[in-house]
Amino acid sequence: MDEQGTQLIEDVKPSSGGIELAIISGVFCGLGLLLDNFLGTLPIFTVTLFLLGIVGASISMFYRYRHAMELQEREARWAKRS
Repeated sequence: MDEQGTQLIEDVKPSSGGIELAIISGVFCGLGLLLDNFLGTLPIFTVTLFLLGIVGASISMFYRYRHAMELQEREARWAKRS
């Protein structure tokens, strides 16, 4: 991959959490809507799967952020070296 492509990937990384949250919640909401229409239970599955998508994406973002901060902390100048 060329340098410009690598820079583009690095620039998009911070916004990937918002994109992930939007896409996952939309997909889960759509699946819930289809399920509700099929079963005639509107809006139980739509709301439930939408919330499940939001919670799941948020948890995923939290753990990725936590991991990134741990890596950054290990590489910091003030980190203990042994």
